[in-house]
Amino acid sequence: MSLINELVNSKLPHAFIPFSSATTESFIPSIEEGIKRVRESVEKIKSSKSSDARFETVILPYEKSFRDLSLVTNLFYGLLNNLNNPKMMKIAEEVSPKLSTLDTDLLLDEVLFEKIEQAYQNEKENSDLGAEEKMLLTKTYRHFVNNGARLKGESRKKLKEISEKLSLLSLDFGNKHVAALDEEVALNTKKDEQCLEGIPEVFVKQAEEAAKKKKMPKGNYLFSLHMPIVVSVMKNAVSEKTRLAFYDKTRKLCHGGKFDNDKNVFEIVKLRLELAQLLGYSSYAEMILQERMAGKVETVSTFLNDFVEKSIRLAKEDVSKLEELKGEKLNPWDLSFYLEKYRLQELAFNDAVLKPYFQLDKVLSGLFQLLGKLYDIDFKKDTNLSLYHKDAEVFHVFNKQGGTFIGSVVTDLYSRSEKHSGAWMNDYRKQSAEDRPIVGINCNFQRGSDGDPTLLDFREVETLFHEFGHGMHGLLANGKYDSLTGTSVYWDFVELPSQLMENFLYEDEILDLVSEHVETKEKISKDLKDKIRQGRSFFEGYQTLRQTSLGLMDMAWHSATSLPIKGPEEVESFEKKVLERTQLFEPIAGTCFSTSFSHLFQGGYGAGYYSYKWAEVLEADLYEFFKKDKKVDFSKGQIFREKILEKGGSVDPMELFVSLRGREPKIDYLFNRSFPS
Repeated sequence: MSLINELVNSKLPHAFIPFSSATTESFIPSIEEGIKRVRESVEKIKSSKSSDARFETVILPYEKSFRDLSLVTNLFYGLLNNLNNPKMMKIAEEVSPKLSTLDTDLLLDEVLFEKIEQAYQNEKENSDLGAEEKMLLTKTYRHFVNNGARLKGESRKKLKEISEKLSLLSLDFGNKHVAALDEEVALNTKKDEQCLEGIPEVFVKQAEEAAKKKKMPKGNYLFSLHMPIVVSVMKNAVSEKTRLAFYDKTRKLCHGGKFDNDKNVFEIVKLRLELAQLLGYSSYAEMILQERMAGKVETVSTFLNDFVEKSIRLAKEDVSKLEELKGEKLNPWDLSFYLEKYRLQELAFNDAVLKPYFQLDKVLSGLFQLLGKLYDIDFKKDTNLSLYHKDAEVFHVFNKQGGTFIGSVVTDLYSRSEKHSGAWMNDYRKQSAEDRPIVGINCNFQRGSDGDPTLLDFREVETLFHEFGHGMHGLLANGKYDSLTGTSVYWDFVELPSQLMENFLYEDEILDLVSEHVETKEKISKDLKDKIRQGRSFFEGYQTLRQTSLGLMDMAWHSATSLPIKGPEEVESFEKKVLERTQLFEPIAGTCFSTSFSHLFQGGYGAGYYSYKWAEVLEADLYEFFKKDKKVDFSKGQIFREKILEKGGSVDPMELFVSLRGREPKIDYLFNRSFPS
């Protein structure tokens, strides 16, 4: 049986994914078969009479035509991020244009659009259609219109060419970024005796092993640029030369050299603008924001500028405090190191103090207990199913009341060279009337060495909570149509459940659930809990300014109505000009962030990076809903589940928010939390 048929008709418990059948040889024929099935279904729709064009005869079969293909592509791209090896990359390079061609062919199929438009006109006033059906009807019609269904002749051909090129450019950008993370920073203790001082032993051992593999003499150490290593070195390395070496490498990542992405940035920005203007929009951002809560470029610009004005004075004060501690001018590669020292001085704790309390197994167990309290669910580990890597684990999730099966969670939490950096949630299988969901939770934690427990710093614990927030959005979906369920919501609403989850980590009860000192077995003390809460707004001026500046850079690339640069050689200078008013340090020649900014140029956040701050406004307001007499009322989780998580994209997000709070969101809650007086 082919992979696609095994996915469609899985015989495994809970119709789980047959990972053992997902070989590199199986993907291309299965994806091609899925494409064929979509085209066959569409031909049946096109052959129907226009007079019979209704929801049931056009919109519903069009929605269902993608199910088989989606099962394969969701699996493939989920694995691609976790197994980014040459074979998988080669498959991606072959299938991405085919999928892009299918998408463009359908969107520009005049006969198909005629049927969809006719169905829309026939049904838009039909009071017998349910709310989900009306939303699917409207979204399907708008999707075609907003993607050029009304284009004719050469314009149609041009749209297809642009879409295919963008697909390949985005893929190449991501592949180069992943490959660049394996570049190394070389340290030598014979040249600099202090170069390793402060760096955690687990990373030093790995660097020593890496040097040995390359048969380098004793005293040499090779560190990769994967996030856990870089973050830890920048916080802990006593040697300024060491910090500078890492800063230099990471800030020049994919900017020139073997894995240069300057051309990709230029071409992606250029083609996105061409695409938007071909479809009748002045800019790519204007086009994207049509399907966002914010709605307009001006709204996003005002929103971001409000945060700049609120945070820039505080950010400068933050840096001044660190300069006083250092006793001289602060450099950007000093920031994390002196921030940790200042945190220890002012709050009497830092990552080194907290880390022994957060063992990954304990954190995960406590997180499952929290989710059980909120949503009345149970997690049960299954060790009998074959997965794609030894790091991956699967948990089946059930309702406590009645024991009904909800879906499954596949966790893959450790860093490795073939894996994308960062953390993310993905849908291996989306929820619908036909399917139970399977979501993936992926992180890049550094495994404990020599069998020691894996210890997390506090930000990593927050990250795990964040990604499980996304996971619950996908897992607890309860709709009929997978294009409307789970995280299939407006992009500036999608971060609400994930960022909301982070709030619970600051509650005493939850800290007790997830913490236990690795040696003494003690819980975090009340005093330390209070300091953790104080630390939440610690240097928030700087953190807010940095996050906002990235949103401004995103909008500068994508809100321009004419090409903002003349060529790849201007990527760095354009970025520095845009960020000039938010920068607290002198710009350094040769550094550039855009070339490794995967969120914008590969991850789908183009013209949408502001959504992190937007969602913070929503979640800070909404978290008050969970509070009763200053304590968490966990029973309200069921209301949040029913009114937000289960609805997915079947209802306008502002309507969902108002249904819970009785009004539109207020920014005051976030300002009060971030900048307490």
